[in-house]
Amino acid sequence: MKLSPSGEKIVLIGMLIAACAVFGMIYSVKWLLGAVLVVFVVNLVIDLWSLQVGILPVFFAIAMDRLGRIGETQFSVSKVLIAIYLIAWATRFLLERNPEPLSAILQNPVFYLAALLLSLSLVSIVNAEDLTMFFGQTLRRVNNFVLFVVLITVIDSTKVIRWIFLVAMVAYFFVGLVCMYEIATEKSILETVWGEKDTALDYTLTSESFRVGGPGGDPDFLAISIIFPSFVALRLLFDPGSKLLKIGVGLVLLLLIIALLATGSRGGLLAWTVGAGLFWLLTEMRWKFTIMAVTGVTLAAIVLVLSLVSSSGNAGRYTGETGGTSVKYRLGWWQMAAMMIEDHPFVGVGTGNFPKAYNRYSARIPEVPRSPYWTHNSVLQTWAENGLLAVIVYVSIYATLAGMMLSVLRRTRDGTIRRLAVVILAALAAYFCFAGTSNILENENYWILFALASVVYRLSFSTAEVPESLRTPLRTA
Repeated sequence: MKLSPSGEKIVLIGMLIAACAVFGMIYSVKWLLGAVLVVFVVNLVIDLWSLQVGILPVFFAIAMDRLGRIGETQFSVSKVLIAIYLIAWATRFLLERNPEPLSAILQNPVFYLAALLLSLSLVSIVNAEDLTMFFGQTLRRVNNFVLFVVLITVIDSTKVIRWIFLVAMVAYFFVGLVCMYEIATEKSILETVWGEKDTALDYTLTSESFRVGGPGGDPDFLAISIIFPSFVALRLLFDPGSKLLKIGVGLVLLLLIIALLATGSRGGLLAWTVGAGLFWLLTEMRWKFTIMAVTGVTLAAIVLVLSLVSSSGNAGRYTGETGGTSVKYRLGWWQMAAMMIEDHPFVGVGTGNFPKAYNRYSARIPEVPRSPYWTHNSVLQTWAENGLLAVIVYVSIYATLAGMMLSVLRRTRDGTIRRLAVVILAALAAYFCFAGTSNILENENYWILFALASVVYRLSFSTAEVPESLRTPLRTA
């Protein structure tokens, strides 16, 4: 039986009254639970209405990381928003039965490489001794894989990508302000807000001097997260626009570069330099060599000023006066990874099990800490933990995406697509460089960039250029 329009209104009003009553009872008992419930419902409605709009607050929340924790729980705002978004995405996917998202998945070569890499990670359980660590790290890899799949099916136009770029830049403007607070006080924001004394992530190098960690509490991960929004700001500086807007963007870029240098992450600085160099090479600009020289002088000046206004000692890390121990440690860990590869070349020691196997090899290398750490090299970590085929697949993901972006630049005349491709290619080069200095296999920033690259490549085809069998309607506004 079908209700009349008036009957539908009565049912809808009744449901709203009932929902308000339930919320009122929950809020009166536990206000935090009630507030979370409201956020859940509002975001679910937004996500069901438009997945493209709903993804924007998710990107903003990810930038806030552990700073956005909900009370004394282990849940963060970003985790809650992602969970809500996945519910909405699955609901839309099942109800609409639209073939376009499935086509976007099945026509993407990176999807197959990512699925194979995840499969090889699972196979390595045969040698895993620490199953708790194995399943914990595997779950993080599964989460990133799902995030990648969702993004390539949701982002369907250059307009959405541009909005994502702008949200990322705005979010990291606030991250930059947090970093300024940490530089001024030499106190972690997580300690200030949540009282966390040891804010660094497990198995990361610590330093006697204070290093800016931002909302995540880890200097190296902060450095790599800043790279992409800084390239977005660079792109906006060279796009047509008012001088006032460019001054604002320039200040945001300066703020991000200061934050990057304040982390004391040499891998982050090297990665940013590589990516910025590629951006400089591929972007048409006036006074090209003058800009390069000014950039170099600016970086040196910021390091000098940081060394004068802060006692963190980060300038010494860049000049080589301090931080030599961490270089010796990394070389030692790479030796250990080579030993593990020699003992388990094809399957590895198991996902997340490098620290578990650590003590069997550290005795032969005096220049490493006695407590277990990671490899600080994602390529070697993949090989040591998951085997030869896994590392080939892992490197192939970067190579495939780089080839896709170069293909876009070779054959596409659309100015918007080309500019997006340059930003993504620069960030991709920087990320690959950083992967050689840190353990970032479970870092979501990488998989977000992989998804954006995949979508830009797909959008670069016009229906006239694509074979009939591969045609999928997409908005390119």
